[in-house]
Amino acid sequence: MINYNLLEELLSTAKWKEADGETLRLMRKIVGRDESEFPDT
Repeated sequence: MINYNLLEELLSTAKWKEADGETLRLMRKIVGRDESEFPDT
């Protein structure tokens, strides 16, 4: 199960840049890839 609490908190407090990083981290976790396989944006 994926925990989205941190992402929700970041979005609700308008911390957009941090939310972007958390979104990328969650996407990597969901697809099962590490940083070397999933390019930064």
